[in-house]
Amino acid sequence: VDYEPGSDAGNFRWPPRGLTLKKAIEERVTAEMVDYGSHVVQTPLIYDYAHPSLKSYLQRFPSRQYVVRSGDRDYFARFSACFGQFLLISQALVTYKQLPLKLFEIAPSYRREQSGELAGMRRPRAFTMPDIHEIVADVEMAKDAVNNQLVFVTKLMNELELTYEVSFRVLRSFFDENKKFV
Repeated sequence: VDYEPGSDAGNFRWPPRGLTLKKAIEERVTAEMVDYGSHVVQTPLIYDYAHPSLKSYLQRFPSRQYVVRSGDRDYFARFSACFGQFLLISQALVTYKQLPLKLFEIAPSYRREQSGELAGMRRPRAFTMPDIHEIVADVEMAKDAVNNQLVFVTKLMNELELTYEVSFRVLRSFFDENKKFV
């Protein structure tokens, strides 16, 4: 993999061997996620800036978006698959019997990182990430989902001989009530 000089900084080009390796990893991760019970989905690469469910979220990171103008409307290139998966599931009828409901996507994503933040494969502007969201019924089911995902990631990263870091972003109230878990 290498930077594409004909593109915006931080965007890659994938020659045959690199793309073959990338696709093999994506296929392996997808197969593992299917075995894990995930439903594989695909959501759009661009979204409407004016969508009511996305507006406030986007205002938190306004300078980090790639903007696409189409007609008289502004769209943005997604920077994760979160909102696509949540918009998809918001229109579904889900019963407690289907929980936890796992949605998985290999998600090409784009972030306009500042030039000083670009760091090879660690902090590019265009990247592909495996993105899973689990819809759960309660906090205990959520804790189980997190633990199961950690087991999965540890297994896969060890097999691929990669190092990784895990981070959590939780509310203070959750942290205070669940310190042992965290």
